Amino acid sequence: RGGGAAPGGGDTAPIRPANRMARVLAVTLTLLVFACAGLGLNLWRTQRAQATAAVEQATAELMRADLALQEARYADAQVRYERVTEQWPATTALGARAHFGALVSGAHNAMADGRHQDAIDTLQAAQAHQPDRGAELTPLIDQAKQQRDFAEAVRQIEGHLSDGAFDDAARLLRAWGTLAASEQEQQTLRTLGEKLADRRMQAEAETPRPLQD
Repeated sequence: RGGGAAPGGGDTAPIRPANRMARVLAVTLTLLVFACAGLGLNLWRTQRAQATAAVEQATAELMRADLALQEARYADAQVRYERVTEQWPATTALGARAHFGALVSGAHNAMADGRHQDAIDTLQAAQAHQPDRGAELTPLIDQAKQQRDFAEAVRQIEGHLSDGAFDDAARLLRAWGTLAASEQEQQTLRTLGEKLADRRMQAEAETPRPLQD
């Protein structure tokens, strides 16, 4: 009889090529998704490890810079702080800390070189960079101003001595006698006072005396 099912029952029709292709494509896409996910995870882990290592390296360098600053090794401190600023912008926590330290240590170096105004400008820049830490720099700024003004006074005194303006030199020496803040400054004033006395004696010795009858 026509129209009946094949003996044994069941569907024995072959899989169409289109269906086979769809299944292969689905499997392929699934494998690609998992592969990309695996690559992305590995990349994230690598980047995270690198970022962690960079933070640890910068933190260690900052600790060494802080120690150098505390021990008055200002040149070494400045180099280490600036090394961190090269890798971390001032908008980051590590970069802000490094930038502030570089300014402070740089100001110390300027003071040691006698560039007192440069030191003042640098310290004021540090205050502007981190206003919440500005108060701790005020004594250092005052010290730089004192050293600047004292250096200018010494220059003027030595100029008066060279010009023979002994009274002007003596006036400045008296004025700074109560203003000298450090033992080094006081010693400088004592040396200038001795030089003034010698110059006066020399000038008196060279002054012609009127002949007596």
